[in-house]
Amino acid sequence: MAWREERVVNVLVTAATKYGATGEIARALGEVLTERGLDVRVIAPEQVEEIDGYDAVVLGSAVYAGHWLKPARELVDERATPWRPGRCGCFPAARSATRPSPRKTLSTSRGSCGLPRPESIGCSPASW
Repeated sequence: MAWREERVVNVLVTAATKYGATGEIARALGEVLTERGLDVRVIAPEQVEEIDGYDAVVLGSAVYAGHWLKPARELVDERATPWRPGRCGCFPAARSATRPSPRKTLSTSRGSCGLPRPESIGCSPASW
């Protein structure tokens, strides 16, 4: 049986938060990924200097009035090129409403949340 060196996956988890709840989600996600053997760094989008050094990136944001917060949008806009297909995930965090909001349709490449559509930067979130 040949010995095989296992490489630890290096993951960045970053989330824009207004009151702290989305940051708590990011920290909890980071803890779970760490427990599963991944090397995880959880920081705010404003602190991200580069994403090239990570094997995977998880980006989250609080959502207000159907829009992600500015720090998350800016991170995507500034770092749009290095996002690699299959290596990133996104999560929106929004307070649930008592009644559903109408669907928004946009004819541009941007999604209704104000960020580029996940497929345009290689992301495959569970829901967008």
